[in-house]
Amino acid sequence: MNPNIPEFPTCPADEASIIGSILIGGAATLKEVSDAGISELSFDEPHLALAFRSAIETAGAGRPVTATEVLTRVMKSGSPANIGMIERTQETIGTPLNVGHHIPAVLEASQRRSVMRSAIEALTSAANPQMPLERARAALQSIQIKPPSDGSVLSGESLV
Repeated sequence: MNPNIPEFPTCPADEASIIGSILIGGAATLKEVSDAGISELSFDEPHLALAFRSAIETAGAGRPVTATEVLTRVMKSGSPANIGMIERTQETIGTPLNVGHHIPAVLEASQRRSVMRSAIEALTSAANPQMPLERARAALQSIQIKPPSDGSVLSGESLV
């Protein structure tokens, strides 16, 4: 990676805690997390994003949101997933009642990654004389930061 570009922010422990909370807490926890603005794209870890999508699909199919149902859907997805890693997320939490503690960190990291991607796209477009300058301008204008809802710097709904 370019030494002048900082690493993309991530919070794998918080992401894992959200998935573990959903696997233990079921549909009620999934609803709480979704209502807070977490989406599949809020996850930096692909296996956890797949687990979240599988939980959403499980609920959408009218099935109970349990670890067994979600992991079965993950396995049937055809995506190479680390089932063991997803299963272990249940061990990272004491109770799904604390899921709200992990949501702001995941939302903030997701928003920061989104801002960074847009800024990199704008810089790349602006530096290339063969690309229309409007592309760089559009990338910059796509940057949106939701106002904080709990006092943290960038918490709120996910941009992605």
